[in-house]
Amino acid sequence: TPVPAVPGKNIKNAVDGNHDTRWGSAFEDGEALTVDLGSTYTINNVRIYWNSPAFASRYTVETSTDGMAYQPVHSQESWKGGADDAVFAPIDARFVRVTGHERATTYGTSIDELEVYGTAIVSGVSAPGVSVEEVEEYYNLQGMRVSRPAPGQLVIVRRGLTTAKVVVR
Repeated sequence: TPVPAVPGKNIKNAVDGNHDTRWGSAFEDGEALTVDLGSTYTINNVRIYWNSPAFASRYTVETSTDGMAYQPVHSQESWKGGADDAVFAPIDARFVRVTGHERATTYGTSIDELEVYGTAIVSGVSAPGVSVEEVEEYYNLQGMRVSRPAPGQLVIVRRGLTTAKVVVR
């Protein structure tokens, strides 16, 4: 059974690698989920797993490097629910914001999981990808352990004593 949504108090549920938990907004249009990736990455895809029936029929995805000035990278004007891949030209971002401008129902909007894909940047240099067979442990960007990520997903990996933010190939 999904965890009840508590507006503003469960952002981590949208990025915990668990589709049985969720983030939920207030029962209003214009509510937003903002995720801090912790570092700047070159990203080109945000996958949103909308909860049913509490999804936004009209929404935007925006990115920012400083959390103040946001740039739109994707929008949907008549979304019908389910998962959406927001694919866009590569852009440097630390913050990703999803704003539900119009709710599909009288409920708020709710996101089961939000995933960010792209190229990791470590110390100003693109980190090489690692194959899933080479990795002992996977963590999402908030440091929570997750199951094996999909190729192209941005994750923190640990191999022995080495920790790196990489894109899985």
